Amino acid sequence: MGVGDGLGNGIRRAGGILAAAHGAAHSGHSRGCKAAVRSAGVVATSVALIARQAQVSEATVFKYFPTKQALLERVVQDWIVPLAEQLEADVRVINGVRARLALIASRQLADMVRSPQLYVITYRELRWLNYQGSQLQKLVQRWTRIAIWAIEQVLRTARSARTST
Repeated sequence: MGVGDGLGNGIRRAGGILAAAHGAAHSGHSRGCKAAVRSAGVVATSVALIARQAQVSEATVFKYFPTKQALLERVVQDWIVPLAEQLEADVRVINGVRARLALIASRQLADMVRSPQLYVITYRELRWLNYQGSQLQKLVQRWTRIAIWAIEQVLRTARSARTST
């Protein structure tokens, strides 16, 4: 998987939503969304460009994504949720705070290397636009709760050990 493939995968998933809704071939919309972002960059990509590249009308895009931000949020959501679900499952079967925190940190760093453009979208663009109460904030909080849970487990164990001695 090359640098930026995470972005392409997220854009393809969002493109799949458009394709399913429009009743068109998934591959055309996927290529269109991916091509738009890769050719113009995230900041310069407009909904009109995505629609043109996906060979749909701009109205079709807006029917399912009211703003470019909504489309990018969906891309980020489709990227974070599976990662968080897998991490939640994996961290629960590991014993010890060091091992759990090492897993969390290594997964985060590995994904940053694998999908740097998604982090750019998340932290440079979406994180600062109507962030309070947004779906993105909830996703970031979910990721953070995994680390908090791992630390709380150690604290509970330490308290139990002190009270039993």
